[in-house]
Amino acid sequence: MIGGINLQRARSIAVKEVRHILRDPFTLGLALGLPLLMVMFFGLAMDFSVRDIGLTAYDGDQSRASRELLEVFESSGYFHVQVRPMALDVSQTLNSNQAKAVLVINPGFGRDLDSPGGATAQVLIDGADNSVAGVISGYLAGIQAAASGRFTGRKMEPPVVLKTRFLFNPELTSRWFTVPGLSAVVLAIISILLTALTVAREWENGSMERLLSTPVHPFEIIIGKLAPYLVLGLAALGLIYVLARFYFGVPFVGSHLVFAVGACL
Repeated sequence: MIGGINLQRARSIAVKEVRHILRDPFTLGLALGLPLLMVMFFGLAMDFSVRDIGLTAYDGDQSRASRELLEVFESSGYFHVQVRPMALDVSQTLNSNQAKAVLVINPGFGRDLDSPGGATAQVLIDGADNSVAGVISGYLAGIQAAASGRFTGRKMEPPVVLKTRFLFNPELTSRWFTVPGLSAVVLAIISILLTALTVAREWENGSMERLLSTPVHPFEIIIGKLAPYLVLGLAALGLIYVLARFYFGVPFVGSHLVFAVGACL
């Protein structure tokens, strides 16, 4: 007995709730099967790294300089270049979803390299997916710097250099972002959704009214209802932790105690 709360009655309510869970395969499957399904799906299927971007190049110059520019795109590791002859309507390549970007090298590109204005090439980006288009735009800045260094023979150094370094995920691996984030999602589903469904079902069955008509403290009901789902939530979190650490190779940096206390909250 603590502050008028009978822990034995709260334990009895928790035992009854455990029996309900064991008799309901849907609840048990949702609590333990959903985390496994979500981790495997998001961890294996979702990848925000943009690689092997389809780039269709229309080389109207056919010079050594234009071929070197194509090599810069290909050697960057981000683009898969497919060279085609010049077309009247190059935007049709984007409209037909044949490539994510189009590079247009007009005749005279190699000749204009030595001119005061320099040579220009046009890049058209498919804006249907704005996230991919933004990544491609970011890649073009590095391509431009690499091409300038190759044509001029010297590295172009800007007056101010800003370098970004990611401390906890230096390679920007998508799984390192998505898999740990699923911990909060799964805990929210189990601790909120399943508990709410259970209470709603008991109101529909009339068992909640019978429980409230007995001399039971409200906090005894809360403790008894929450305790089983707390255990289920921690079990699901443990499953995610094991998969993240030993299957997806996500490192854990920090205190396990703080992590466990936060999960309980």
